[in-house]
Amino acid sequence: MSETVSAESIGRRLDGLQNNGSGLNRRRVTLESNLINRVGAVEARMAGLEDCADQLVDRISALEASVNSLILLAERIAKRTVLDR
Repeated sequence: MSETVSAESIGRRLDGLQNNGSGLNRRRVTLESNLINRVGAVEARMAGLEDCADQLVDRISALEASVNSLILLAERIAKRTVLDR
């Protein structure tokens, strides 16, 4: 059973292929847009995490200074206790 190829069948097939190509292009644009949005969200999240890391460094430095002050205070108290004996 052979099918006769007509200009109409070729035209319908070409129209179908063109619609498929257009659909693929729309999907590509949508995927690209979603990817750009996600990358932007990841960059914003990374910036926030960098800020958190900076804040942690500042807090650790402040705690270190406090601990050093407490150590000096404890040493002074220990020296006075020894001298008072």
